[in-house]
Amino acid sequence: MRTLRLFAAAAVAAVLAAPAAAGPTPLQVIATVDNQTANPGNVARVRVVHASPDAPSVDVRVDGGLAFADVAFGAATGYASVPAGTYNVQVEPAGAGNAGPFVIDADLTLAAGQDYTVVATDFLASITPIVLVDNNSSPAPGNARVRFFHGSPDTPAVDVALTGGPVIFANAPFQASATGEVPGATYDLEARVAGTQIVGLYIPGVTFEAGKVYTVFAIGELADGAADRTLYLNGGRFRVEANWADFQGNTGIARATGESDLSGGFWFFHPQISELVVKVLDGQSTNGAFWVFYGSLSNVEFTIRVEDTETGAVREYFNPSGTFASVGDPDAFPVN
Repeated sequence: MRTLRLFAAAAVAAVLAAPAAAGPTPLQVIATVDNQTANPGNVARVRVVHASPDAPSVDVRVDGGLAFADVAFGAATGYASVPAGTYNVQVEPAGAGNAGPFVIDADLTLAAGQDYTVVATDFLASITPIVLVDNNSSPAPGNARVRFFHGSPDTPAVDVALTGGPVIFANAPFQASATGEVPGATYDLEARVAGTQIVGLYIPGVTFEAGKVYTVFAIGELADGAADRTLYLNGGRFRVEANWADFQGNTGIARATGESDLSGGFWFFHPQISELVVKVLDGQSTNGAFWVFYGSLSNVEFTIRVEDTETGAVREYFNPSGTFASVGDPDAFPVN
């Protein structure tokens, strides 16, 4: 029986933090640096990316041997080095001990000198392994090579573009990838619904260093919002989003600045300037309800939408133009 041995851990940069698959999985990206080490040429190398949003953490077995243990949603393993050949790859819930159930059971032929990425995609009921052949050769001088992979099962085809600028990767459907080279630099990117200016995900401050090779994976569920604009508070039960309108009539979606379990913030015009903070507290022991509080550092018009994902109840809070807000609603979500 052939058994994979770990070669080296790839550097994985979470551009936006990936939540556990057991909770909400909003649309997000992870980026991997793929050419940290070179393939020596006499072996194949393979790694695994967990992009199935409703699947638990998994163990990956190769020819029955444990190759990668406890791989969580949003994680990318390091490359493992193996002799060229054909291998049986099985994926089961973490800790199952080779007893299954095996949600993926497939044969994979690997060539010497070649690197591969196996992406576990789609929802658990239809989970599918997509095998990518990695080009980890050096890009042109001064450039970085960037591959984009669309791994969000409920998101339509997307264009990946510079924020407010031209499209870099056009019309990428689910489970497809596209590769190109860009000058080494820091970019603000956005994913748009293909052929439109509708932005599904804003990806600020992504640095691609010259001489390096990257893969950017879009993962998660559009139905759960997007990690750049959606807060999940109080154990993930309450989903919070906001939008704004300025004095000139411009409108936009509020972007999340970060969150703890109970509170989080939004920016409107610049990512380093917070404009709004929201918190959701459990007040059941006092009045049998969850409480919503918010305060603003801006007097532009905005609307906050808070959804109780357990009951489907929604509360919206409107702040009119010219008003600074400091509001508490201790009766926001009564619990029966």
